[in-house]
Amino acid sequence: MIFTYIIGCALIIGCLIFLPQRVKADEVDDYVKIQMQKRSIPGLQLAVVRDGRIVKTQSYGVASLELNAPVNKDTMFEIASNSKQFTAGAIMLLVQDRKLRLDDGITQYLSGLPQTYNAITIRQLLNHTAGVKDYIEEFELNRRLDYTSPELVERVGANELNFPPAENAKYSTTNYLLLGLIIEQITGKPYGEFLQERIFKPLGMSKTRVINIAEIIPNRATGYKFENGVLRNGRYVAQTLRAAADIGLMTTALDMVKWDAALNTNKIFSPTAIDAMFTPAKLKNGSFAYSDWNTHFGLGWFIDDYFGHRNINHGGTFITGFEAEISRYVDEKFTIIILANRGQSDLYTMGMSIAGILNPALRIPHQLKPQPDLKPQRSQKLKQFLSSVSSGAVDSEQMTEGFRARFGSNQKDDITDFMEDLKLFSYIDCKNVEKRGIERIGFPIKNLCSYKVVTGQKTHFVTFYLTEQDKVADIWIYSND
Repeated sequence: MIFTYIIGCALIIGCLIFLPQRVKADEVDDYVKIQMQKRSIPGLQLAVVRDGRIVKTQSYGVASLELNAPVNKDTMFEIASNSKQFTAGAIMLLVQDRKLRLDDGITQYLSGLPQTYNAITIRQLLNHTAGVKDYIEEFELNRRLDYTSPELVERVGANELNFPPAENAKYSTTNYLLLGLIIEQITGKPYGEFLQERIFKPLGMSKTRVINIAEIIPNRATGYKFENGVLRNGRYVAQTLRAAADIGLMTTALDMVKWDAALNTNKIFSPTAIDAMFTPAKLKNGSFAYSDWNTHFGLGWFIDDYFGHRNINHGGTFITGFEAEISRYVDEKFTIIILANRGQSDLYTMGMSIAGILNPALRIPHQLKPQPDLKPQRSQKLKQFLSSVSSGAVDSEQMTEGFRARFGSNQKDDITDFMEDLKLFSYIDCKNVEKRGIERIGFPIKNLCSYKVVTGQKTHFVTFYLTEQDKVADIWIYSND
C-alpha cells in the first residue's frame, strides 16, 4: 500500500521554502492565541504546507517566561517522540546502504540481550510489534542518571517481553532507544552525527540537532509543564536519555517543513524506503498491527484516516516540558506542523482545528454546521450505548468483534466521565465514507456519525465509526474547551 505523493518540483527543498500565502491568516492567529491562553502554552511555532508551498508560518508567545524572550522562526523546540521518524529514516538509509536488512534480528547488532529477544527483528522494533516493554510506562529507567550503552541494553533485557514478536502490537518508546544503539553500532558514530551527515545537512536543516543539556545552544526554548494550576519548569532528564533516539531531537517548524518536503521526493530516500515507512504494519497472522489508539503503525509513523482522509502523523510530549505534532494529509497534499514549549498541551486537536480552518474538507465536529437528524432512532441507540458503558453494563452486541476485543479501561473512563453529568446529546452530522475504504480493527466503515455532548463541566465531541449494520467499530472523543 503506497501512501506517498510526489510534488512536481525538481528542486523541492529549494523551491518549497519562503513562498507564504495569506490564507485565512487572521482566523488561524486568533484561534491559536485563544488556545494558547486556554491551555497555558507559553510559546508556539506553526507551519502549514499545501501543494509544496508554505501557506502559513508564524511564531507566537515566549520561548522563556523568565527572560520574556519571544519565540521567533529560529527558536528551537524539543520534539520528544517526533524524533522517532528521524530514527526510522536513519534505519532506512542504512537499508539503502545495504548495511542492514529490516528483517535482521536485533541481537546481530546488540549483545547482552536474553535469548527471548533473538526473534525480534529491526522491522518489529520500528513498527511496535516487538513486544519490548516501554521504559516510561512499564518499567523504570532512572531518568536522572546517565547510562552506558551496555547498561541500557542490560536494563532493557531484564524485562520479559509483553508478547512474542509479531503476534501483537503495542507502542514502546524503548524500541527506538534500541534502534539508536543499533545505528551507532553499525556506523561507529554517535546517533546525532549520523543524522547530521545523512539527513540534516543534505536537507539544509541547520536548526535541527540532538539535544545537549550542557552546551550553550542559541535560540533554545525552555520547556514547561502545567502542575497544580500553574506553569513550572519541565523536569530534569540526564543527557543519556534526553538525547536518545526515541526522544532526543530539537528543531524548528521551518526545518520540519524541509523534512516534510523530503518525504515527498527521492532526494535522500528511495521510493521503496518511503513506501516501507508509510505502509501499515501487519502481524504474523496477516492482520493489521493496531496502535493503542486503533490506528495503524508504520515505521516511525502512525497511519490513520481523518474523517475519511488519509493521514500520516506523529506527536510527541515529554516531562521536559515540550510537545510537537506533524500531520500529513496525504490526498490533500496538506501538512500541519506545531511545536510548543508546554508538555501535554494536546497539539493534535489544535492541529486538526487549524486544518479545518484552512481546508473546509478537513473540518472536525465542532467546526461543522449541525444537520437535521434523519435517523433519530440510530442516535438514540448510540446514546444508550454510551449510557451502558457508563453504567458498567456494556451492550457488546452494538460493537464489532474487533472493537469489543480492544475496548479498554481508558475509553470506558472517558465515556463515564461525561455521561455521569449529561446535559445534552445533540446530533451534528453523519458522513457516508463507504467509498473511501476506511476500516477499523478489521471492519469496513460506512458512516462517521458525530454528536455534541454537554455536561455540567465541559463540552465533548463524539464520533462513532459505524459499519453497514450500524455496529460501533470505534469511537473518537475530544474536547475543544
